[in-house]
Amino acid sequence: MDKGKSEVILTTKDIRTIKSAAFSHVNDVLPRNLDHNDLQTLLICKGFIDFLGYNNIEIAVAFRFEWEKNIK
Repeated sequence: MDKGKSEVILTTKDIRTIKSAAFSHVNDVLPRNLDHNDLQTLLICKGFIDFLGYNNIEIAVAFRFEWEKNIK
């Protein structure tokens, strides 16, 4: 951990609580009919693309996610 930065430890219980609170919102936004493996893969891919951007790693194309049109 970097000196001077606060640290938050998320427990399994915390993750389950966050999942429960976000579940209805996620269902309203993400594509329908995805099983948990598809959904996990989608989120990992999106997270990786975001990670590259946050670290100023340029990608030769711009990604748009069809399902983001549902985000209000």
